[in-house]
Amino acid sequence: MMVHWAGRGVDKWGYDPREAVCSWVGNNFYDGLKLEKFLPLGYPRQVEDEAGYNSGVLYFCVAFGAIGAVVSVAVGRITYRFCDEKQIKFAQEMFLYLFSLGFFLICIGGLLYGLVPSAGTCAARWWFVVVGFTVALVPLLIKIAAINKLMNDAKKMRRTNVSKELVYKVSAVLVLLVVIYLSVWTAIDPPLPESTLVLRDEGSSFVDVHIQCTSNHTVWE
Repeated sequence: MMVHWAGRGVDKWGYDPREAVCSWVGNNFYDGLKLEKFLPLGYPRQVEDEAGYNSGVLYFCVAFGAIGAVVSVAVGRITYRFCDEKQIKFAQEMFLYLFSLGFFLICIGGLLYGLVPSAGTCAARWWFVVVGFTVALVPLLIKIAAINKLMNDAKKMRRTNVSKELVYKVSAVLVLLVVIYLSVWTAIDPPLPESTLVLRDEGSSFVDVHIQCTSNHTVWE
């Protein structure tokens, strides 16, 4: 048993001793010691890596994310094509470009959620999704705030002026703050794949390995 234990090397799940003992018991039925009763229920275990990452739902999510990314690019292209139209000018094409770019990044992040987590994809998920929502929604919210200011000043018969450059600058500063936060998070405590072993059923021989992305301190999220 000791030789078998040492020969297995370092088991990342920490089950080398259990495997060595159970294998010895399983291989020594013939000696008349009636060792079968010492075998744990469900032995030998069969580890199913990446459990849940080959389901139809995840394939659907990957396909849906890819389609969403293509649609976002198409919307940006259509905006550029009809940029001289009255409706586009009233909506202000720069905001439409940012909206399309933001949701393109979100769709790429959603696509990554359908893939098996790795050191790279765990961090990339957060970057694409958080930066995407910031780029898509922050300029829109700032624009709505500017419109509200115009409306309130108009009710009070007060002259006002809203600078588009100021709106763009505020949006850029907020996006920059998000990028700095994500950079610090990635440098200090990056999200990494963490595996959890789950016995499929009581007495089952199958052990599912569930992988999720997590940092040492969940306060980052």
